[in-house]
Amino acid sequence: MIKFTFKQQIITTAIVLLGTFLLSILLKQGIFFNLGWIVSGLMFVVNPVYPDLSVNANLDNIEKSIRVVGIVLVAIGLSGFLGA
Repeated sequence: MIKFTFKQQIITTAIVLLGTFLLSILLKQGIFFNLGWIVSGLMFVVNPVYPDLSVNANLDNIEKSIRVVGIVLVAIGLSGFLGA
């Protein structure tokens, strides 16, 4: 399995969100944009990447924090389903 770098994953996330946003506008179905948030969040839960750090930091805490942010992105996507 190919492991994305931070830059590649951010670009992929932006493309997914832009694509699902355009799809939701064209089809007038907001569910696609919510699915985009869920997919983006799951990308960071499965592959917690971070930019190269010049400081000696605790990488385990950084990876856990990135996974928490991924769960928050999934929650944002799910909130659209709950609000509908």
